[in-house]
Amino acid sequence: MSEWHRAWNEFRCLAAEIFLGLALSTYPKTSLRKIRLAQFLKDTLADTLREEWGLK
Repeated sequence: MSEWHRAWNEFRCLAAEIFLGLALSTYPKTSLRKIRLAQFLKDTLADTLREEWGLK
């Protein structure tokens, strides 16, 4: 994978994390359990994308 593709994929992962972080920040914080679940899903998605794109 070229350096350009690696940088592009890293940017896409970061953008996905930012987007999901913003979505979580607007989510009604009804319980700590839901917040932890949403944070776990965000982190898991970011890790999955990095593995898929060969960034780990």
